Amino acid sequence: MRIRGKCHCGNIGFELEFPGAAEDLAVRACGCTFCVKHGGVCASCGAVPFVTSEIESRLYAVVNVNSFEGIDPASLVKSAADFEGESTDSRLARRRQRWIPEVSIT
Repeated sequence: MRIRGKCHCGNIGFELEFPGAAEDLAVRACGCTFCVKHGGVCASCGAVPFVTSEIESRLYAVVNVNSFEGIDPASLVKSAADFEGESTDSRLARRRQRWIPEVSIT
């Protein structure tokens, strides 16, 4: 299924090709200070539709389900997560394992 999303004003958008249905998405509700306090990727509206991380010359990404178009975030089952205090090595290993591994920014 193709999932489209964007920030509040539409300045930053994304498309994600997901192999399953919306209910198969592994959704987390992060409680770390970065996610709770982070306030700006889009210079116009401040929304964060996705985040990228370059690890060993490969670009990984994670998307904000609240920015999806046509999918009600309230219909997705979220599991609590908190990565506060996570070591750098653990964080990078988790991202390599759980984040989207094939990312193209155009």
